[in-house]
Amino acid sequence: MSVSIQKIIFIAITSLTSTLSYNASPSSMVANRVKSVNYFISRECNYKCKFCFHTQKNTHKLGLGKAKLGLQLLQHSGTEKINFAGGEPFLNPELLGELCKYAREDCGMAVSIISNGSLIKPDWMKRYGEYVDILGVSVDSFDPATNAAIGRGGDTDKNQHVNRMLKVRELCSNQGILFKMNTVVCSLNHDEDMNEHVS
Repeated sequence: MSVSIQKIIFIAITSLTSTLSYNASPSSMVANRVKSVNYFISRECNYKCKFCFHTQKNTHKLGLGKAKLGLQLLQHSGTEKINFAGGEPFLNPELLGELCKYAREDCGMAVSIISNGSLIKPDWMKRYGEYVDILGVSVDSFDPATNAAIGRGGDTDKNQHVNRMLKVRELCSNQGILFKMNTVVCSLNHDEDMNEHVS
């Protein structure tokens, strides 16, 4: 999906609640043609990945009530899957968890999350894991120095990004959540063969 399409979907999601004041019917909304939506909870992130297009320009996020209303509108318009992303969605763990629960229980949507994996806690997984179908963690290298150079998980050769990802994979396995890895190929990792780590 292109950056411009992602921006359009982000704008649509964050402004869906305002359509109610115009009495717009769900069938007239952009979501009528969208079966899966990326919902950016916030643009805030605790990492500084050098290639990331989603740099923080503001700290705006919808409150739980308006966010649930947005999910409702998407559901009525035919959306079947919601993917919570950011920024880093786990910077807002309570909001994320309640939205996962609402999307699954009240809207009947499949739920996925894309995270850098650094803030995922066992307690959160025990409380909200049953509402998540897929959890993706961004892993661009299995080399600590490369991860540090990219901006994932710290700036030393003792970078712990891969260890955190492995813990998240285990948490997902324990909760019956499908785990996936997202990788951005860039000038710092394009020569790395990660097959032995993921097969």
